[in-house]
Amino acid sequence: MGKLKFEYLKALSILLIVLILLSNSRSFISTTLVTQGIDTGAYYSPS
Repeated sequence: MGKLKFEYLKALSILLIVLILLSNSRSFISTTLVTQGIDTGAYYSPS
């Protein structure tokens, strides 16, 4: 029973992490691109 509960908690935590990553992926990717662009000096804003 303990092993089954552990597996359930592990699957639940993995699902939660995936949901958080999916919800934050768009803002995270855009922030990363902006940061990389500023670091490389190639960042530009379309006028």
